[in-house]
Amino acid sequence: MCATHPKPDLWWPIGASDEAQTQATEAKAECRACPVLDACREWALTQPEGYGVWGGMTAVERAAHLKRTVRPDPDFPTSKGQRAERQAPRLAVA
Repeated sequence: MCATHPKPDLWWPIGASDEAQTQATEAKAECRACPVLDACREWALTQPEGYGVWGGMTAVERAAHLKRTVRPDPDFPTSKGQRAERQAPRLAVA
């Protein structure tokens, strides 16, 4: 989300309609030209924000990115005494 963009609604597409997809595409295009894209994306990937375009990514894209970058943590036991994977964001520009 960009506080300086003249159309703040652009950053909050609602639903999966064609109009929402167009909004998200336009917002991501604005992000690509932003001088703080990397810092914004880094912040976005560490926050539990489930809506909007942040760091050039939609909420769905951020969730998919984090899912792809889950690293196993051998010291994190589950309730069954087994080891589990804990999400540790690994930042990379997609």
